[in-house]
Amino acid sequence: MRFFIRLNNKHKGFTYFDTLLSLTLSISILLSIVILTKLQFNDFYKAKEYFHKIYVTSKINLLMLKIMKDIDFHNFKILPIIHNNKVSYKDGTLSNISKRNDSLSKEIDSDAITYLKLNTNNLLKTLHYKSGSFYVCPFFKKKVSINDTRTYLALTTDDFFEVELNIVKDKNCFITKVTNTKSILTNQAPKNIKFIAFIPIESTYTIYLANNKTLRYVTHKNNEIVENQPIMQNIYKIKFKNSFKDNFYNLSCKLKIYENDKNEILISRDNLLIRQDMFNFVSYINNNDNDYEKS
Repeated sequence: MRFFIRLNNKHKGFTYFDTLLSLTLSISILLSIVILTKLQFNDFYKAKEYFHKIYVTSKINLLMLKIMKDIDFHNFKILPIIHNNKVSYKDGTLSNISKRNDSLSKEIDSDAITYLKLNTNNLLKTLHYKSGSFYVCPFFKKKVSINDTRTYLALTTDDFFEVELNIVKDKNCFITKVTNTKSILTNQAPKNIKFIAFIPIESTYTIYLANNKTLRYVTHKNNEIVENQPIMQNIYKIKFKNSFKDNFYNLSCKLKIYENDKNEILISRDNLLIRQDMFNFVSYINNNDNDYEKS
């Protein structure tokens, strides 16, 4: 199944996603009742398993849809990271997800997936750089909101790094210093490097299966977990797989809901937005002026 999605950036956190999920699941359950009535299940246990499989399949479909939607907010080659074993940062240290020794620690035989959601509408372009400070201005519009920003994606001519900004407002622009942050997705930026632009990261999140067989949604800031909430229960195993071919991205998820299941559930999604090198985007920024550069 192929789709192309581009939504505005007003959907934040997990609340709107859960609202969409509730509507989808309600429809699924109603359809399931009709099917079950026709099949005339006499075994309550089998009926319960059947409902649970429908519920899990619907919810995983929406999770995959959310990831692909977030990927299509931009066309960079910034793709999800699949953790086959433990969840760790780029510097090799373990995330708290894998440090725990309780029921909420990552289930070692299942995969986890980490990705970020960018707010490209609020991109900041560097106008001047002096003594470790950047003078940056909004690239697309005159007023940007940075209050909810957790971290930024800092762009060079050929690479990107997750960083924190210490921002001071200066009329319609900003003066900022850059600080490295622990990141699951990017290496630390070299010292004294000039960044061409900064893109706000709305959220960095991980989806993982805990030892108690609960699928969980985690958001990160630096080396801290700021949110860890359950999505659904009673999943035996989950595996993610991705591929990148001809500049298009595919993500698939294989589920085993019960230990004795003979058939695993496979869900796959493609994105239709072609991926481009960072150099092309940086060239576009350099060759186009901010509104403030003209004033």
